[in-house]
Amino acid sequence: MRLIPTSTHIIPVHPATDGWDVQKLVVEKHEFPSTVTSHQKIAFLFSHANGFHKEVYHPLIRRFKDQLRSLKEYDHTDIHIIAWDSRFHGDSARLNQGEFLPTYRWLDNALDTKQVIDELELKQNYDQFIGVGHSFGATSMALLESFYPHTFDALCLLEPVLSNEFIPTKTRETSGVYASRTRRDEWPNR
Repeated sequence: MRLIPTSTHIIPVHPATDGWDVQKLVVEKHEFPSTVTSHQKIAFLFSHANGFHKEVYHPLIRRFKDQLRSLKEYDHTDIHIIAWDSRFHGDSARLNQGEFLPTYRWLDNALDTKQVIDELELKQNYDQFIGVGHSFGATSMALLESFYPHTFDALCLLEPVLSNEFIPTKTRETSGVYASRTRRDEWPNR
């Protein structure tokens, strides 16, 4: 079941990436305020895997929020959960239709993650800021943290794609990632 966001933001992609002048990101914020006087605000930024979208996290977000609310130490805590679609996924892909570029690096997604953080002032406006990412999203958060240490107070990285070597461009271009660009995303009704 889809969670209805408290607010939806359309922001530009990071200015140091290709497409900065035409592409946008769709970001949703889900606010779960304390039912008593709050003493702290905590933000969780969720970043999806390649081929998925922010809504894939909705069941997890619901359970996660319920679990935190069941713990006494979170009684006085406002919990905000932010989820976003990378530029070629979900609502961002719809928004950027016709503006796709032939190349896109995972580093671009790391910088777009920084853009989400900066635009929504997630580091400044919260007592704790935690990143949660899967695969592509986890890798982007790890890259971002390595380039900008202390961006996150904590990270929960599920299956990050990490390597100690750089793959040549020609090899990457023939990999399955590029094959997925032509993958069908609409199917006829039966």
